[in-house]
Amino acid sequence: MSTLSEIEDAIKRLPASQLDKLALWLEQQRIRKPANSAPEPDFLDRAKAIWGETPPGEPSSALVSQARD
Repeated sequence: MSTLSEIEDAIKRLPASQLDKLALWLEQQRIRKPANSAPEPDFLDRAKAIWGETPPGEPSSALVSQARD
């Protein structure tokens, strides 16, 4: 079985008890998070922890303005 059509045909032939098990398994697969998913890092909080609320040096907006000139 390798196509969706073949899978659908096989599902239609399942007994009710196995169909219920399949439905439960599919639901668990749908809501399960991948094992290797990690939360996204919060770069802004990390930067604030390192340099504080106002880091030394020119603000990035000033650097962008200078680069445009």
